[in-house]
Amino acid sequence: PFAGVIPIRGLFGDLAGVDYYEFEWSDDGGATWNAMPSAAAGGFYRWYWGPKVGTTDPPDFHRVLFSFTNISGRHVIQSREHFEANNDPASWGISRFWTSYRDWMMRWLTKNNFTDGTFRLRVKSWNLGPGSNLVNPRILTLCNTTEDNGIVLTVDNRLVGAGSGHPTTPDHPCGAGTVHTCTTEPDTDFLDVRINGVSVGACGVVDAKAGGQLEIDFMAHDPDGHLAFYTLRTTYGENLVINLLNRPSATLAPGPPGGPVPPAAQVGHTYAHARIQGAVAPTWNGGTLRLTISDLSQAFPITCAYQLELRAYKRTIADCNDWLSHRNLSEFSLTVLR
Repeated sequence: PFAGVIPIRGLFGDLAGVDYYEFEWSDDGGATWNAMPSAAAGGFYRWYWGPKVGTTDPPDFHRVLFSFTNISGRHVIQSREHFEANNDPASWGISRFWTSYRDWMMRWLTKNNFTDGTFRLRVKSWNLGPGSNLVNPRILTLCNTTEDNGIVLTVDNRLVGAGSGHPTTPDHPCGAGTVHTCTTEPDTDFLDVRINGVSVGACGVVDAKAGGQLEIDFMAHDPDGHLAFYTLRTTYGENLVINLLNRPSATLAPGPPGGPVPPAAQVGHTYAHARIQGAVAPTWNGGTLRLTISDLSQAFPITCAYQLELRAYKRTIADCNDWLSHRNLSEFSLTVLR
């Protein structure tokens, strides 16, 4: 899935002869098509190297704004080919060279303009006729095919703060003064931490000299089904960290019923693992889970204050960045005496 600003690139065939174009969208598989709302059609700059257009100045980097405008009642943007044909046409590829964003066509501004879902987009092409009016509307086919041009994209923007549906209970704080983002896309939470069957509260002190078992009930969940993976680790001492999910005696299971979200149908901890466990692409919600470490010393090796860190990430590519910016974090501190 994609979110936020989605740059869309493409090329017109050499004989397409397109002066201006617009985007259309469909949410019913292409049965009906709608003009792209002006608020969702973002322009952009292209950069080229060479003399400034219309001059013989020494070569340098220059930018050209390509923005959507209203012509003949349509929200269209000039093609790169039309710009070249009307600005020193013999110079392109000879003394002027596009260096950045040459093949961009639109910045699709989805946030607050489109609901979540799967959409088809296509390009409708025009020529500029007498009186600077648009003429010859057509849907170009993909090169060397009889198939209309188009792409299919799934949009998954997320809500943060008021209206996101995030609980406001004291045992699930979020926002200012916390490390937790007020969103359910995704959401994380420590539901219960038990040592030898006894619940430990945040900031609790536990005498575990006799050893025993650690159980953690937690939540890693995305209501849209686009969970990528979660991590659960503990940090302690100076720069020390333990991955709790890969301890030799660690086992993962669905969480108990009655939690804030259903027990995880597939425990993961990654989308790839969930697929092997039966998740049907492209959906993995996660849910509530239970981690059991039967040898307590594998989680808490020395007497120290420990901080449990639970992180969850979505697969969404937001604003063309694939560094998993749709994420969340929960922390839980306790002291263990060994």
